Formats: sequence, structure tokens, C-alpha cells
Amino acid sequence: MLEFDQNQSAIANNPWWRTGAIDDRFRRLSPRPFIADLEALLQSGNDSSVLPTLVVGPSGAGKTVLLHQFIQKLLSRGVSPGRVVKISLDIPCHINGDLGEIAKGYVAAANNDGAGGYFIILDGVHVLDDWEEQIKNLATTNPDWRIIASSIMAPRFSGNQTAGRDVEKASGGYFSSIILPPVTFAEFIQFQNLKSKIFDAYGKLHDSEALNSAFTDYLAWGGFTDAVMGLGPQRVDMAEITSQSIMRGSPGVYGVGDVGELSRLYAHLVHGLATSYSIETLAKEFAIAKNTIRKYLDYLEAAFLIRRVWRIDGQAKKFARQTQFKVYLINPSHRVALFGPSKISDPISARMAENAVISQFVHSKSLSRLFYAEWKSGNSNRHVSLVEMPEKGTRPVKCIEIDWSDRALALPQKILADMTAFMDQTNPQTPSKVLTRTIPGKRFVGEHEIGFLPVAVWCWAVGKPLAERIG
Repeated sequence: MLEFDQNQSAIANNPWWRTGAIDDRFRRLSPRPFIADLEALLQSGNDSSVLPTLVVGPSGAGKTVLLHQFIQKLLSRGVSPGRVVKISLDIPCHINGDLGEIAKGYVAAANNDGAGGYFIILDGVHVLDDWEEQIKNLATTNPDWRIIASSIMAPRFSGNQTAGRDVEKASGGYFSSIILPPVTFAEFIQFQNLKSKIFDAYGKLHDSEALNSAFTDYLAWGGFTDAVMGLGPQRVDMAEITSQSIMRGSPGVYGVGDVGELSRLYAHLVHGLATSYSIETLAKEFAIAKNTIRKYLDYLEAAFLIRRVWRIDGQAKKFARQTQFKVYLINPSHRVALFGPSKISDPISARMAENAVISQFVHSKSLSRLFYAEWKSGNSNRHVSLVEMPEKGTRPVKCIEIDWSDRALALPQKILADMTAFMDQTNPQTPSKVLTRTIPGKRFVGEHEIGFLPVAVWCWAVGKPLAERIG
């Protein structure tokens, strides 16, 4: 029987112990702006009160690359290479192992001759049983270690089902967290070197056709970091990555016993993204128990595959018992990966654009303040795509409607009848937005000011401050 040499594994996985630098394949890639959030850890010295930091996000978002680039930042700032210990936990010999014993072996192999504690980089902790508790114990018993871990699953303590919706709450207060989303649209433009083609030297849009073309590419393959960061879409098997991503988490922890059934549900949700569902209708359609559907949805959300946005009524009131929701994809390109591209005139294109709006907020706490409105008025069913609610209070901040037809600016009373009826009832705090395919402008409908902006421009604008953090 072959024996596992942990010492040799540790040395092989920490090449900077010998070379003083990370591998070139990680150094060549442009950093994402979230590296600044990890760099902030360097400012806190050896303060033992610093919580372990968890980098969470969907499979393929670039967490491993981010961790390596953070390691290079540490080395460049003079941290002794032996103080930086990276453990890849998804190799077979570590899966379901004891984190304390694994870390002890790696630290011994580091042969650190520098002063100070260790930076312990744990990549892929979701493969460990009770990884949340194991990290908590590791931090408690080693207060001078700075622990940074990555996971494709949100944390979950004591059966907490909020994982994936509120990472900080789900962490039980034991982690600080960074959510690493798929590439945002503003990052996509930056990484594809399209900024100078689309915008002039003063940042003003001068080629809207090029911007919309970039947006179409973004929807098709921009959610796959490897495709964006140099390999290109032709060299990335996006369908395979999408199919495999569902099984890379920990479905068993969420009571998921039939992965095939889970996969069919995910494919169904991908096909009908941005439409309204209920537990009851999904249970009937799949002929499975409502509780099982809930477990599947909880898992898909905790694994950063979907995001549920909940319903409010025509007066912006939330429901005491939430049963209806829209489903959005965390990776905006999964729809094309599984079902192929669509024509710009197809109804699904409007829903893909709506999904892209949600995708720009995956990393932001403001995502939890987005709802959709649906109510009955006489014999009519009325609907507003997205409503931003305040942290406190019941008066909406604004409405966001999708107008893929480009007709609403000319015919606001007709096309935006549901939206304006909702605004009459709720009087939002700020001007609402209609995201069009190509047409900008502004209209007053009654007493309500409504701004019109192409959805590609809007997605660029909301992500621009983030993208500019990397220049």
C-alpha cells in the first residue's frame, strides 16, 4: 500500500518556500478588485482578534487565483515565505480529513525561520466534514495564525438555512467574508481591453454598438472566469463546467439524496430563469415532496448557483409566509452554456438581460433588498420586474423595469402601466429606472420621473467603481 508523504505534498504545494514567488501562471493573470479586500488584512498586524476570512463564491469564479495573488502580495511586502502556508484540501488524501492535523503537518514542513505567526491559506474547505467548526477550532487554538479559506459553499452553523442569502449571518459571527462573484460586466470590459474602444478619454460612451456587442458576449461566456482571463470561450468547455458545478459542493449536507433529480431541477430553473415560481408548482411539476424542493433550492442557493428574489404585493408589502419567488442565476452565462445562444428578438433575451442586472450585485449586501412585485387588479395580473426596498421602512427606494422592446420611452402609459400603477400606490423615494435594449431618455408619467437607460450601460455603470479599483 502506498503511503502519503504529507511533508512532500506540503513542499510541492508551496513553491514559494523555495523560489520566493508564486507560479507564473497565477502572476500572469490580471487581479480582480476583490484582492484589495484581502490586502486589508495586512493592515491589522498580528491582532489575534482578527476573524478567519472566508472567500466564498461559485465554482470557477477564480478563488484559487485570488488566494495565490494574495500570497504574492504577502511575499512582496516582506513576509517570510515560510510563514505563508497554503493547503489545497480538495486532493484525495485530505478530503474529510482533520484540519488541525493537516495544518500541523504543513506548518512543520514550512520550516519557518522568520518572526511572527503564520498565514494559513485553506483552498477548498467545503470538502471537509463540519469545516465551519474545524476552522473555528483551528483559529481558537492558534490565535497568532491568520486564516484565509475558500469555499464554493456558504457557511452553515447549527443547521442554519440562511447560507447563500446572508453569508455573515450564516457564519454565526465566526468569519469575516468576501463573496467572489463571476466576472461583472465592468470587469469584463476591462479584462477584454474594450474600454478605449467603447468610451472616450473622458469616460463618455462613444460606441453604443460596441457596448451592446460586448454585453451579448458577456451573457454568452462572460460568467466563466477562465474564458475571460485569457483562454477565450473556444477553449473552455462551458457546458461541462456548468453541469459539474452542481456536484462540487456538499449536497448531502442539505439532505439531497438524488443528485440526478437536483440536476434536473437546476436545468429547469436555468431554462426558465427570471420567471416566478412557487414551492407548490415546482413540487407538482416534478412530482416530489415540497420539503424536498425546499432542500434542493436551499442547496442551490448555498452553492452560489441560484438566487431567489422574493415577492411583494402591489403596495410593497412583504408576505409573512414567502411562497413565491423569482430564480436568477449567479453565473449569467449558464443559460447559454446549457441551452445555446438565442436571437436578440427572443423573449429569453429579455430575461437574460434581467438576470445580468442581478448578477452585478452578487457580492453586495444590497442584493437582499431587491424584490419583485406581483399582484392582482380586477381580472389582471400585474408585475414589476425589480423593486429596491430600504433597509428600514416600507417605502420603496425605486423600481427597475426591463423594456427589451424599446417601446416604453414612446409609449410609457401603455408599456409601463403596471410599473406606474405600483408607483402611484407606493411613491418610491427616488426616480425609477427602465432598462431598455438601446434607447436612453427621461419621461414624467403623472408625477413620477422615470429614467431610461440601456441595460448594458446600466450594468457597466453600477460595476465601474469596483472595476476601477484595479485601474
